[in-house]
Amino acid sequence: DTAPIGLVTDTKTIMQYCDLNLILIRANYSKSNFIPILEEMIVKYNFRNIGLILNGAKDTGGGEYGYGYSYEYK
Repeated sequence: DTAPIGLVTDTKTIMQYCDLNLILIRANYSKSNFIPILEEMIVKYNFRNIGLILNGAKDTGGGEYGYGYSYEYK
């Protein structure tokens, strides 16, 4: 867990030594120009094993496939 990637240079330094880097992007909150900037950083700093997690996306329905969960207390 580190600071946001654009705010502190420590994050870029640590990413070079990690086995896996997971980057969280919040739907309708993160700036849309972040993806091209991230792509440039991956090439510039030779980052490996990058994973993106899209968080907070709304379900639009319209499909038969997917997953879900529920919980019921009686």
